Amino acid sequence: MRKTPVSGVIAVAQGRWDRRRRQHESDAWDAEERTSGRKVRRLARGPGPASPKALDARERHACALRGLGRFAEAEAEFGAVAGARAAELGAEHADTLRVALWHGITLQTLGRLPEAEPVLRGVWEARCRQLGAGHIDAINAGFQHAGVLWRLDRLAEAETSFRILADLAATARGTDSGEVRWAHIARVGVLLRLGRLAEAESLSRELLDSMEPRPYVDQRHLLAARRAHADMLRECGKTTEAEALYRDVVQRMSVQQGPRDRLTLLARTGHALVLCDLGRSAEAEAEISEVLAGFAAAERSADAAHVTSARRVRGVALRELGRLAEAETEFRATVAGVAGSQGDGNGDGDGNIDALYGRAWLGTVLTDLGRLDEASAELPPAVAGLTRLLDADHPRVLRHRGHLAALLRDRGEGERATVECEAALRSAAGILGEAHPITRELAATRATLGPPPPADHPPLT
Repeated sequence: MRKTPVSGVIAVAQGRWDRRRRQHESDAWDAEERTSGRKVRRLARGPGPASPKALDARERHACALRGLGRFAEAEAEFGAVAGARAAELGAEHADTLRVALWHGITLQTLGRLPEAEPVLRGVWEARCRQLGAGHIDAINAGFQHAGVLWRLDRLAEAETSFRILADLAATARGTDSGEVRWAHIARVGVLLRLGRLAEAESLSRELLDSMEPRPYVDQRHLLAARRAHADMLRECGKTTEAEALYRDVVQRMSVQQGPRDRLTLLARTGHALVLCDLGRSAEAEAEISEVLAGFAAAERSADAAHVTSARRVRGVALRELGRLAEAETEFRATVAGVAGSQGDGNGDGDGNIDALYGRAWLGTVLTDLGRLDEASAELPPAVAGLTRLLDADHPRVLRHRGHLAALLRDRGEGERATVECEAALRSAAGILGEAHPITRELAATRATLGPPPPADHPPLT
């Protein structure tokens, strides 16, 4: 009789426990919201809403609202309580910092990142001054701030913060602690977004090598690390390995955390993207449509950034299926969902990497549709913006440089198209290798262009 591996038994048991715990927590938050709400109303009529007892009750009520997914209501309460406590006790009092941290976290959940960043930075700096940078409370506040930096595309700062936090957590909690693992998992994600694939691959393999041989490792940590590893494999062009790993991670997460859990849906988004790279677009479209349905049906509010990312992946799959009008709709929704969300002030997303990706894909599908004037308004500025924020040789920028070459070709600018495509193809072959999907896509575009330009042709700017 075949025995189930110990790790598999642990994962199933932990999954049952986690689902039972989440249901218990939901019931408890519902009861707490009713109780704390009644107390807040009673104290407001008596000592007043700014009395110490009322502020304590309002903080508990805000926590219950957050636990129930009522984030906008929770944010308003956390903000009001933090302001009242700062006025009465001081901005760096422990009670003020505790509620300010929850305020910043809730602002982040709502996608109000420019507001969340200074709040979380203030809490982190205050706790470092009071407790020392190596104290676990300071480290946890640092994690929250680094996460906002990541989502704000302040990637170099985020990468440095996660690296420092990993070192601090290793000293304070040990190199095998959950805090160290989360810092490394997050750092892999930031390195991938920066296009530093070799560093991401090295760190990801080192992390998995330290976790997989252990039969009693926390399965949530292991699954998160394996999903980050699948992301790395996909970005490095190892699509077959990535697809198999995503499939395994999704299956295990569905059992352990539930099919509608945020992390399960994010793993399925990555799986859909690698299916596109493998040319299995119909499977990818079906997968990502289920992901979007899962976000829509989630009991708690889905993060808008995750929804827009999923819609962009669906647009990619639809384009490959030739359903261009539907793809255009998805890419326009992506741009609308993220443009200006990071506080660049102009509303067009020029400082937002995800908005620029959306504009680049929108310009690409408009090129496919033959609407070249509209494509020219989207694709060239998006490629210029991505080049400025990332680098001309970032893998995803290279892909869109190929799309730009196709637009130039269709506009009758064959020589400029050839110069751009050949430069991108040389970089992709040297950085990613001849077998990478992006390199192959660039080579296919180059095959549609004319002869090489003269050797003394000036570079395209």
